[in-house]
Amino acid sequence: MVYSVLITGANRGIGLEFVRQYAHKKYKVFATYLPGGDTHELEELAQNYPNIKRIPMDITQENNIAQVAQQLINEKIDILINNAGIFGSDQDLEHITADTMIAVFTVNAIGPLLVTKHFMNHVASSSLKTLVAISSRRGSISYILSTGKELESTFAYSAGKAALNIIMSKIALETHDGGVKTLLFHPGHVKTAMGGPNAEIEVNTSVSGMINVIEKSASKTISSLKQFFYNYDGTPMSW
Repeated sequence: MVYSVLITGANRGIGLEFVRQYAHKKYKVFATYLPGGDTHELEELAQNYPNIKRIPMDITQENNIAQVAQQLINEKIDILINNAGIFGSDQDLEHITADTMIAVFTVNAIGPLLVTKHFMNHVASSSLKTLVAISSRRGSISYILSTGKELESTFAYSAGKAALNIIMSKIALETHDGGVKTLLFHPGHVKTAMGGPNAEIEVNTSVSGMINVIEKSASKTISSLKQFFYNYDGTPMSW
């Protein structure tokens, strides 16, 4: 059986690596990216893997998401990975603005909600029925309080990821009885454009770890509503 995966933010960083690894595993890969973004690496990858379909989709525009979902109306999406995200700048208490908060929330929390909304039928009708969202330990209140003042101020990013956790938890509750499995991940501090060159782990390590957890989840009839937030290596994360 050929499974399918749809990945947002698929033209760079963690998203691009998800595309690479799932394409290598022979999945049918729907790689979505922000129109106008740099797609050079994604295009090169698609030349080597005919099972990659590149799709421009702006997750901040619901009409655009709905149009893409309609284009793929006959496709079953076994795994939906809400990966697209931004970090934002100037997020300490002195410099944070409403515009920064709104911009980060729109991409990191509202975007995944709308993508999930419009692709839920595609996922629910598939074999694996798996929803994935890339969150962060910075969205964990337990982590923030335990780390204290040593953690740099990231009001928008942390609050946006916490909102994403709440949104995906609500979606998990609503779709659980239908057999849909939900997984949230802290991908680790990854060496990407966002994570920087001094990050702790390579992107292939992060993504291969998350895929391993996803595959283990696929073997289960249903996921647990008590624990579905994990580190990339499968270690449970606290909320």
